[in-house]
Amino acid sequence: MKKGLDICLICMMLVLSNVFVFTTLPVVSAENLGTSVNSISPYWQNAIPEVNIRATVNSGTADNITLYYRYSSNNASWSSWTKWNGINNPFPNFPWAWTFNCPSGTGYYEFYSIGAKNSSYEPAPGSADARCHVTVSTWTRFGYYPVGYKSDDLTNVLQGCNFTCPSSGIADNMTVWLENGDLTANVSCAIYSIDRTTLIGYTEEKTIGIYQGWVTFNFIGEPFLVADTKYYLVVWGDGGHTRYNYNDSYHIIGKTGVTYTGIFPDNILGWSIWTSHVLSIYCRYTEYGPNSNPVNSNSYPINGAVNIPLAPARLSITVNDANGDLMNITFRTNESGTWKNADTTSIIGNGTFYCLNTSWIDSYSTKYWWSVNTSDGHGGWDNDTYSFTTAAANTPPNTPNNPNPFNHATSIDINADLRWTGGDLDTGDMVTYDIYLGTSSNPPLKKSGYTSTTYDPGAMNSYTKYYWKIISRDNHGASTSGPIWDFTTIRANNPPYTLGHPYPENGAINIITDIDFIWSGGDPDVGDTVTYDVYFGSMQPLQKVASNISTQIYNPGILSDGLTYFWNVIAWDNHGLSTNGPLWHFTTTSTSNNPPNKPSKPTGQIYGTTKQLYLYTTNTTDPDGDQVYYLWEWGDNSFEWVGPYDSSLVINASHAWAKGTYQIRVKAKDFHGLESEWSDPLLVSMPKTKIYNPIIQLLYKILEHFPILEKILNQYYN
Repeated sequence: MKKGLDICLICMMLVLSNVFVFTTLPVVSAENLGTSVNSISPYWQNAIPEVNIRATVNSGTADNITLYYRYSSNNASWSSWTKWNGINNPFPNFPWAWTFNCPSGTGYYEFYSIGAKNSSYEPAPGSADARCHVTVSTWTRFGYYPVGYKSDDLTNVLQGCNFTCPSSGIADNMTVWLENGDLTANVSCAIYSIDRTTLIGYTEEKTIGIYQGWVTFNFIGEPFLVADTKYYLVVWGDGGHTRYNYNDSYHIIGKTGVTYTGIFPDNILGWSIWTSHVLSIYCRYTEYGPNSNPVNSNSYPINGAVNIPLAPARLSITVNDANGDLMNITFRTNESGTWKNADTTSIIGNGTFYCLNTSWIDSYSTKYWWSVNTSDGHGGWDNDTYSFTTAAANTPPNTPNNPNPFNHATSIDINADLRWTGGDLDTGDMVTYDIYLGTSSNPPLKKSGYTSTTYDPGAMNSYTKYYWKIISRDNHGASTSGPIWDFTTIRANNPPYTLGHPYPENGAINIITDIDFIWSGGDPDVGDTVTYDVYFGSMQPLQKVASNISTQIYNPGILSDGLTYFWNVIAWDNHGLSTNGPLWHFTTTSTSNNPPNKPSKPTGQIYGTTKQLYLYTTNTTDPDGDQVYYLWEWGDNSFEWVGPYDSSLVINASHAWAKGTYQIRVKAKDFHGLESEWSDPLLVSMPKTKIYNPIIQLLYKILEHFPILEKILNQYYN
């Protein structure tokens, strides 16, 4: 019979194969998976070392999903995207999840995912899927790890163990090893006081299917654990075959006949204690040091402030808790004579926060008291009281006055600025100006909300009458209108000439200490008058030593020896345009320097042939050992500087003459510019032709010691 059925089944399959066309399913591409990282909430992940991250496949199934992240310390400059290689999955019943341990520490993180299907990968998104800020702290883990297994049903049974908390902190989660073989179980966890009379905190409820492994339950709220205190960690559920690891040295507690509701009782007194087993669970929490009080700072208004406007936009305070605790802030005021709340801000981290209710600040010239109370939920608090005084009743701005150009002025440059005096009697008031300018007696608005009392209207028309007025407005809405003024323009004005031709010359040295400064200036516009401001000194910035002088000469007084001075001049015309001259400098002579000694009388040929070069020598010494220059005077109206040479060195120079008798002399100048007196002269004679006569030559040698006779002989010889 079975064989016949098998044959029949085969025949039916053959028939069906002729009716249906079997096709191969297309390969699914990863491009359409649409994976994304789930939003992370809350955005501010405070006092944790790691973030649990999940990804979702929006279409189909993925073979694999890879998590990518990047980091910024300031939410502005970001690292490059990096593949996350962590493989620890805190949610075994959720296939795509990661425990991200914040490898760069406290800061900002962004995430996206890339899915894979059939060896293809979806492209990276254009922006992050999820983001958060993490303040990293250290986890401390407590609990008991498994040494074996036992099949203890969880149905309507509370199981748990106790532990001692060594330091204070906020409980974050409990992790339990679950073995659920064939039924679905609803499970949640809690912490009780060691006497089982007080529920400290409880976790989310999770539905566990057929599963074996560790499951993490996050606490709802922030149960606070106290150092050196014993607690019971308990697990409750309704699964018929959900089992736990155990350790025979600890306890399991429970009570039969109690139906699981997912809501923990306020106490578990009367629940039986089983001494044969202990549940293998552990609690993870953020460890605190000694609790620090929050600190209030940077109040606005600052304590004792004055001239505060009525109903300011907000009061503010900066709060900081060194433990990173979430805080509650209460703003209070006693403007009615009794302290009462003005505003509150709850469950906030460190930062600046505001009291937006300021309608009670409604009287001028009144002193108000306000306070800020900040608490951290763990017994820490700060309370500070401040005061401020409101401004007096507002007065309108001053009437605009002192116009420049003055009223009915003529010959005003077409590039002139408009100036006036304004302001406000109320200290702290901000004043703006509406400027009216035009060629009609009722000038149009040219500029509104202007904050300066100088306005550049741009180039105006030549030989034109203009009308203008100013309206002042303060920040309280009051205004004051000035009168209508007028002025008449003339041609365009040019600034003064560029200053030049300074004396002393720029860079000059060895300048005497009693001199006048001289320069060239003037103005290209006929009829313009020019005055000069002189700036002078041995160090910069220079000091103004003369103002509005009308001449191009200035005497600075007796200067110091051997010092470098700087000076410059600014020229102003009578229309207010100026030209800033260049920065010049010079150095005065030093009184500690001595001039070179008188050079020796030149030696060399005393007669010769015209147009023939002859060599002459001399030397001198400098008392200061300075190098020296020599100035040769050849007697034919020609001079020649040579050098520099070392002191005492014999030097030479050559020269050629036309027919005649000449006196050669020389003087020296040191490196600082001081000059010696002239040497004694040497008389030379240049006839047309050279006549060699030994007697005459000998006579010339003798006559060098008798200058008068030498002169007579030369006249005769030539």
